[in-house]
Formats: sequence, C-alpha cells, structure tokens
Amino acid sequence: MALRLFALWVLLMNSASGLAQTASNEVSAAPAEALELVASDVTNATPEPFFNDSVSAPVTVVCPFKAAVGYEAGEVSCGFIEVPENRSDPDSRTIRLLFAKLHAKAGLEPDEEAAGASTDEEDALVQRDDPIAYLTGGPGVAIPPYVERFLEHDLLKTRDIYILQQRGIEESGAFCPFFGTLRPELSTARSMRERELETAQRMQDCLRAARARGIDITAYNTLENARDVRAFRRAMGFGQWNVWGISYGSHLGQMLAQVDPEGVRALVLDAIVPNNLQELMRLGKWMSLDFQQLFERCEATQGPHCEGLEARFEALLDAPHLRVEAADKEVFPSGEFYLPPFIGPYVAFMMMYEQDKYPALPAVLDHLFSKIERGDADLFTGVGSMLAAGGDQGMSTAIRCNDGYFQAAADDWPKDQEAYPRLTSAISSLEGSRALAQACIDSGVPPRDRADYQLVQSAIPTLIVNGTWDPITPAPLAELIAPGFSNGRLILVPYAGHGPTRSMSECAGEVMGAFYDDPQQDLETLDATCFEEGPGAPEFIRYQTSDLPLMAATLLAQDEKKPLALAGFSAGMSALVLVISLLVIPFGVVSRWEAKGTARALAIGDSGTRWLAFLVATTAVAGLSLLAAGAAKAYKVAEESLIAGLAAPAPLGSWFLLLAAVLGLVLFWRTIALRRRGPLRIATLLGFLLIAVAAIALFVTAWRWDLGPFG
Repeated sequence: MALRLFALWVLLMNSASGLAQTASNEVSAAPAEALELVASDVTNATPEPFFNDSVSAPVTVVCPFKAAVGYEAGEVSCGFIEVPENRSDPDSRTIRLLFAKLHAKAGLEPDEEAAGASTDEEDALVQRDDPIAYLTGGPGVAIPPYVERFLEHDLLKTRDIYILQQRGIEESGAFCPFFGTLRPELSTARSMRERELETAQRMQDCLRAARARGIDITAYNTLENARDVRAFRRAMGFGQWNVWGISYGSHLGQMLAQVDPEGVRALVLDAIVPNNLQELMRLGKWMSLDFQQLFERCEATQGPHCEGLEARFEALLDAPHLRVEAADKEVFPSGEFYLPPFIGPYVAFMMMYEQDKYPALPAVLDHLFSKIERGDADLFTGVGSMLAAGGDQGMSTAIRCNDGYFQAAADDWPKDQEAYPRLTSAISSLEGSRALAQACIDSGVPPRDRADYQLVQSAIPTLIVNGTWDPITPAPLAELIAPGFSNGRLILVPYAGHGPTRSMSECAGEVMGAFYDDPQQDLETLDATCFEEGPGAPEFIRYQTSDLPLMAATLLAQDEKKPLALAGFSAGMSALVLVISLLVIPFGVVSRWEAKGTARALAIGDSGTRWLAFLVATTAVAGLSLLAAGAAKAYKVAEESLIAGLAAPAPLGSWFLLLAAVLGLVLFWRTIALRRRGPLRIATLLGFLLIAVAAIALFVTAWRWDLGPFG
C-alpha cells in the first residue's frame, strides 16, 4: 500500500513538471466484423468535408477487466469501435477504442430474491432514455476504476452510463509500455532538475520509437479525443446524450462543446481544466493554496498532530534530497536513489483529492516529517523498486505535448518562482520544465495551433462544479471558464476535493439527475443545496503514529519476509492463547463450582490466580481489539493514512497491552510462588504460565514493531 502511494508521488512530481501519467500500446485494428451490436442499429452521418469522420459499427467483447472489477452479469457490457487515427489525413489508418456500458439499475431484470426484497424507492425507479457519456481523466486513465466506482453511483439508478477508453490507453492502443523501465542507467537523478532531465530523455525515447512504428503521435490530442466521443455517440445510435467530465474530462468536455454541440443535450463539468490551460500549470500557486487551507484549518481547530506543522513544512522546502539505498539493483544499477524531502507534503497533496481522507492529513504529515527530519532514509529503501512504475505513459505524454501542457508549465514557472520561490523550486526547476517542453518539439509534437484551445463560448445547458479544496484544479479555474457558458451555473462545493460530482454520489444523483431530467429549466432555481453546503469542514483524528507500514513495505520490497512471518506467528499464537483463555477460565470455574470441587481446588490462592489470569487475558485481548479498531478506522478514512500508524482508539490499545504485560509478569511470579507453596495441577500450572508469557510476548512484538505506548 505504502509503495503504491510513493509510486503515485513520482508520477505527480513528473506531472508537476509537465509529465504525463498513463497511456497504452497501439492496436491497429482490422475492419470490424458485424457481430452483435451493443446498442441500437447504427446510422452513420455523412462525413464532414474538413476531416475524415468515419466510424465502424460497434463490436461486442467480453470486458477485459471483468475479473478485476467483479461485476454481475448484465451490469456491464463492452465493445470496440474503429475510428481514423488522424482525421486530418484522408489516408489515415484506423485504430480501435474500447468502451463500456454500465446498465441502469432500473432497466435490469431483478431476480426473484431481489424482487422480494425491493423497496418502494427501487420499485419507483424508471429508466430514462437519455444516457450519460462519462469523459475520463488523466489524461491517460483506463476505464476499469471508473466502472468499479460508478457501479455504486446514484446516477446509475435511472440512466445508462457509457465510458469510452481514450485512444492510446491499454486496449485502446498503448504505445509506450516500457516508459519507466527502459534505460535504467538514466535513473541517477540527485535533484529535481536532474529527474526532469531524465524524464525529458524518456519522453523522446517513447515518442520517437512510437513514430518509427508508424504511430501518428500528432493525432493524440484533446481535439481528436473529442471527435472520438462524437463518433462514439453516432456509433451507439444516439442523436444526443448527456455528458459528464471531471478533471481532464472537463477539458475534453469543453472541446466537445465545440466539436459536437448538437450532440450534447446537457453538460456537467467538474474539477475544471480550462480549455486554454490558463493558470492550470501554476502548481506552486495552487500547492501554496492547498497547504494554506490545511494549516488554517489546523489553527482553527487546534487539532491533533497540528502543532508546529506549518513551520516544519516550510523547513522542508530547503532540505536536500535523501540518499536511499536501493533494494532493487536492476532498477537502480548504482545501488542508490535520491528522494526529495517534499515526499511528505506530496503524500498529503495526493490525499487531498478525496475529502473523506482529510481527517488523517495532519497525522500523515507529522509522521513523515519526523522521518525526513531525522534523515531516516532506511525506511524508504523499498520505494526505489516502484520509482520506475506507472505503466505506459505514451498517450499522456503525447497529449500534454500536443495540447501544450508542458509548454504552459515552462511558461508559468517564472511567475510561480517570483511569487512562491521556495515552494516552486522544491517541486520543479526552470531548466527541467524547459527541457520537458523542448523534448516535445524535438520529438515532433510541439503545441498545436491555439485556435482550438481558447476559452469556450457555449449556450449548451451546463453545470460547472468545483471543490474549494481541490488540490490540482482549484476553484478559481472554474470561475475562469464560467462566464463563457451563457446557459450555465457555477457551483462551488466548500471543503470538497477533486470531483465532488463523483465523490458525493447521493448529492450528485439528486442534483445532476434533476438537471438531466430538464436541462432547459432555470438553472438558478435548481436545488443544489447539498453541493452548496458541501461535505462539512474536516475534523482531524489522533493517530498512534507507527513505522510499522513503512517497515513492512521495505521488508517486502527487499523480499525479506522472514521478520514479518516471525512477528505474525508470535502475535498470532499469543492472541490465540489469550482468546482461548477467555473461554476456558470461566468455564473451568463454573465446572468446578457445579461439581462442588475440593476445598483445595477452590482455595483463595488458586481462585485469585485464576482471576488474575483472566484479567491478563481480558486486558490483552482488549488492547488487541482497540489496535484492530484503530487500524480499521485508519483504513476506512484513507488507506494511505496507515503510513502514519493507527487511528484512535489505537493509542489506548497500546496502553492496554503494556498493562497486560505488567499483569502478566505478576501472574508469572504468583504462579511460581503458588507452585512453591504446594502441589499444583500441571494443566493449571502450564495454563497460567502460557497466559503470562503470551501477554508479555504480545507487548514485546507490538513494541518491536513500533506500536508501543510511548511512540
């Protein structure tokens, strides 16, 4: 879990310099065979004269992500369509694009058991005939995570949701599958500037190799993506549909409003990327805003782990990179890599995407800051094997080159440096950002003509939604594009993160459902109270800070499973003994009482020791239960927050384990003393000693793995 998070950090740091995130390897498709259509019969419109607008009939396919997502039969169906790779080229080859259809729950045939348990609300659901086209983010994110998440979204109750996997992503034609692992000798960066220069070289390797294989990398841009969505609509047989785009999907939605205005019945844009990219790449400015909001909330609440956090954040901005021994010598032939100290704030930055994770932010920062401040690089050893992760970034790289993301980052760097000099220098460099932009030019994909990348003017009924705590596409960007939508409404969601229309499912179902039902209504009278109230200000949680997750991740990365296995065995056997004792001791007392045992068996000394043993077991099991409850709570708040340790009530659990260990020592001494005074049944003797040893061993294991009460 921790390693996956740090891999995400690398991707974002590259993205902060303009690097793309994910993509896929190109598939040149033969003409589609006429199998079963996913939707109704298709009637292709006459191609427009200024570009090749052909599209094949859809062909069904078993969803390639079926096993990973685990949906029920009938809930999701998939297919392919074929489109020209470059519509400006009449001789362009065709490429095939994967799509998924999530079937509205109102339209599914209920089985007998479900029918018997249906509620009045479910019975009242009526499927609408105007579906939703969801525009994915990234750029470069494949569709499985969206399918998995939207299966539980309230919008799916009454409307089908169609998702097109953008060109260049996985089954839609990935073309740089080894982006991060080619030429490992490049992995020698000791600074952010050097890391950016390495990334620029990898970009050129990727794009030049793709072009040599016949891939038209100039065709991977948001304009062609929008034309793909238009072709998708026509292939599915719809004259119009509702459109919903978040993050990069909001950029794509704005482009679609220009490319296919007649096909968009109603439009929802969330987490706004302006079509002209204005201000988007000012990451120093936006990250400053992110942490300012967090620290202000800390000051207002005086929450746990908040004290001194802002000053420690400021101090890290000037800290040197950490030298870390690499566990994977194949990824890092030199045997080492250098980790930016900004990794701590970056983890928090990633958690800011989801408002449900906010309560854990100070604890995560507090714990990671302490590791970095002490130069505790050993705990990050396992991170190195993930630094080359991230999959195929070809499509994302091409789009960011063609659309001008890299160029915008280079152009905006001096402005951020002037306003936020230390923060900007911590996350990118002028030379590095310019090298990334130049890599696009040298690879033959300079920024496209800006005529297509202007702020949109549109009369399409539109809701523009943005969270006020969105870390990467903040609310000012939504305010920037809103005036261009003459039939639109801007809704800012207080304390919401990235994409509240996605994360606030029930609210989104109500507001967007009412909007899609009647897009021509007066949008100012549309009830969006739940969005305007937001999810509420975060209340920060106290954690039992622990190195356990990072220690475990490091050992696993180094393939050193023995320490984990021994710790698991020790804790497991101790817990087993203690739990069994909770059952056996009361049962034994009751059995003796009913059997009217001898006076010796029920003597005060023996009875007192039995109840002491019961108390030891009860205290230890209670401590374990509190730790488990803290782990479950931390996982529920944010999987990443386990990096910090365990949430309350785990701290109380650590004290219970300490108390159990002390009582275990007393039990051990009392048992030996009892045995010296006279005969004691062997089973009773061994039982008492096992309970004492189990309680002591459990505490020692917890202490060894940084779950002691004084951490």
